[in-house]
Amino acid sequence: MSTQRFTLTLGLVASLSSSLFSCATKKYVAGQVTPVTQRVQKTETRNTEQDQQLDVLERDSSRTRENLVDLKGNVEKLDTQLKSTSETAQGAASAASLAQQQAADARLYATNRSDTIEKTIEGIDQLKLTKTTNVLFNTGRSELTADAKAALDELAKQAAQLKRFAVEVQGFTDSTGSTALNLQLSQRRAENVARYFTVQHQLPLRNIHMIGVGTAAPIADNTTRAGRKQNRRVEIRLFVREDPATVTSAAAQVR
Repeated sequence: MSTQRFTLTLGLVASLSSSLFSCATKKYVAGQVTPVTQRVQKTETRNTEQDQQLDVLERDSSRTRENLVDLKGNVEKLDTQLKSTSETAQGAASAASLAQQQAADARLYATNRSDTIEKTIEGIDQLKLTKTTNVLFNTGRSELTADAKAALDELAKQAAQLKRFAVEVQGFTDSTGSTALNLQLSQRRAENVARYFTVQHQLPLRNIHMIGVGTAAPIADNTTRAGRKQNRRVEIRLFVREDPATVTSAAAQVR
């Protein structure tokens, strides 16, 4: 019995020792592992937070790049608009300057030409101005109206009875339209009057001097309809030789 008790007691001691050793080991392991686990968890938490921050930064960076692209496009559009505006302004300034120069040239040319014609006519056989007639035209047109033809018929009949005469024909326009177009239109009007004299009344072309001067020398206010109508005209001046017989005959016919 004593032997059995000893054996049983030894077994109990061994089992108890084993249990105590196992508990001690678990406590040791737990004491070593727990801090590591906590550090790992903290590291994972920091990594997660850093990943979240990186995601936010990446989204912000993406929006910033998109904003930069939009800003660049807006700057390019604005630059294009500024260039276009600058070119338009330069073109308008150039056109205005050219128009002013053309108008000045036209006035100067008309003045010089008119003076030259008058001086030339007065110097040839002592021709003097005896009659002035104006014929009017419709807006933008150079065709002779019935009233214009009637006035030209009367003047042509007087000229045809003279031995020595000259006819000065000057075409004009109102201020509507560009300077270049008005010069062309006034020239066509003068040419149509000269053509009517030569074709319909067989007046010698060498006796006719003509020029178109555009808007130069208006005789009425271009800001009113009635004024513009008076400025759309051709002025015809009849010059005859200054001698007693011719002047007397011409004066009688003018009356």
